[in-house]
Amino acid sequence: IQHGMAGMAELIEGTAFDKAFHRAAVHLPPVKTLAEVVHGGITRSPPLDDGADQVAAHVFQRQKAEAARLAKEAEEERAAEAARLAQEKAQQEAAIRKAEEERLEAERQARAEEERRLRKEKSLFGRLQKLGQRLAREIIDGEE
Repeated sequence: IQHGMAGMAELIEGTAFDKAFHRAAVHLPPVKTLAEVVHGGITRSPPLDDGADQVAAHVFQRQKAEAARLAKEAEEERAAEAARLAQEKAQQEAAIRKAEEERLEAERQARAEEERRLRKEKSLFGRLQKLGQRLAREIIDGEE
């Protein structure tokens, strides 16, 4: 019977006679009495035959196996990422070396072209100098 706010009693239905709880929802280990603690110390009770300890061990082993699998996957992912980064770095370094080699080759070609131009200019200057000398001699010879 439960009392309502106005002080009126209400009837609460219970379970039927053919319905009952056969075991507790949570199994608690037995508690040692004070006499057992004082006289013999706390001893481990014999294992229960319900297999709960094997179930707990199985669950624990599954959790350990799952943790080990996840750790292995994480390590494999880190190794794959490290390999990918190393490959990417090697490719970048190769591209930098190639660009540097191309720059050096362009500079070498530019120097070679400049040297050819200077040689040609020197040759033309030498020929002009000879022509100037010959012309000067002809002018001098013509005045005489």
